[in-house]
Amino acid sequence: MCELKCGKLSVLLTLFLMAGFSHATNPLINLKNQHVQSAKKNQVYTDRPEDCARAMSPKYFLEQTSLSKNGTTYFGNDSILISQPFVEVIARQAEHLSTHSEVCIFIAGFSDPVGSTQYNQKLSLERVDEVAKMMIYLGVLPTQIITAGYGEQPDENSAIEWSKQRRVDWYFK
Repeated sequence: MCELKCGKLSVLLTLFLMAGFSHATNPLINLKNQHVQSAKKNQVYTDRPEDCARAMSPKYFLEQTSLSKNGTTYFGNDSILISQPFVEVIARQAEHLSTHSEVCIFIAGFSDPVGSTQYNQKLSLERVDEVAKMMIYLGVLPTQIITAGYGEQPDENSAIEWSKQRRVDWYFK
């Protein structure tokens, strides 16, 4: 089991170092048969298992103040590239999920307030899609994944706080 997972991680890290995993047109990664749908704000897709769709609605997660995150990936300004430390974090989470197909994951993307609201919404969805694609590559079933992009969070005023807003959070259910 470890040989397969360690092998995938090794290949993933090699791809990341050679070409950058997150580049949307990377020819080394073929996800044609493993489509991740981009989410519209607060949308749940009906092609997910019924339990995932019911338990993992974006609205449900936003209302759960006591719910703890299982992981966070931070991004550079105006970027969807996943940096190496976060590749390793995602790989560890994906290993758990790939061996527990009954577990659902909700992936929520955010951006800072720099740029237009429409652009930031799109950027948050692209970040979510990159994390989801990486998890699928590492063995997570597309049906386990619910995605949502929330765009900017204009409540923070400093550029230091803005860097914390450029992120993707994920929660298991």
